[in-house]
Amino acid sequence: MKKIFKITSICLFGVLISSSAYSQQRSIRTTIRGEAQLPRMLGNRAFTKGFSGVFNGGASINFGGKHFNTGAFYRFTQYQVFPKVNTDAHPILSIHTAGIRFAYDKLTETGKGMWSPFIEPGFSFLKYTRVQCIHNQPRLTKTNVISLNIGSTYYIMMDEWTGVGFTLGYNMLDHVYRPENICMDEWGLTYTPDDKKGSLRNIFFGFSVYFDLAFKAETSE
Repeated sequence: MKKIFKITSICLFGVLISSSAYSQQRSIRTTIRGEAQLPRMLGNRAFTKGFSGVFNGGASINFGGKHFNTGAFYRFTQYQVFPKVNTDAHPILSIHTAGIRFAYDKLTETGKGMWSPFIEPGFSFLKYTRVQCIHNQPRLTKTNVISLNIGSTYYIMMDEWTGVGFTLGYNMLDHVYRPENICMDEWGLTYTPDDKKGSLRNIFFGFSVYFDLAFKAETSE
C-alpha cells in the first residue's frame, strides 16, 4: 500500500505541474464540490462482521483549466456496530481524511452533463469511540494511516456554473482491523485467523454538487 501511494503521488505530482502550467495560459477555474454518500466496507471480514457504514461526506476546493484541476479535500467517514448485531458493545469508528484531489472534467456533447473521474491521495486519522471491555483494556483506539480514493462523478449541469450528480468510488486505507484491539472479541462474536487479514477497503456511492466560481486569472498585456 505504501509503495502504491508513493508511486501514485509522484505521477500525480507531474499531472499537477502540467495542469498548473496549462492554467497559466488560460482561464483558471475555481470550483467547490461537495459529497454525501453511503460507505460499504470490503476486505477485512472481521470488520464487516460487526460494523456497518453510516456516512461518508466531504468537500473540496479545486483550481484548474478546461479539463484538468487539482485542489485540497476533506472527508469524514463513520462506521458503527448497530444493535442488530448480537452484542452489547456498539463502538463507532470515525475517519477524518485530508489530502490532494486530482480530477479531469469532460462535458458531454450536449453540454448538459459532465464526467469527472478523480483520484485523491491523503492521510487519515482513525478513532474508535464508545469502546466497552469486559476483561481487558483496549489496545489501539486511534491511529494515523495513508489512504487513497479513486472514483468518478457524473454531474447533471443546471447551467455553466452549477451541477448535481452521482458519485461512485473506491477507498483503500493502510489499516488492518483487529477486534481484540477494541475488545470486540469479548462480546460473543467469533473470528477466524483469516478474518483478521487484509487492510480496510470500501466502496462509497451517493450524491454530489458542483459550483464553479467563474474566477479568471489576471493576465498582463
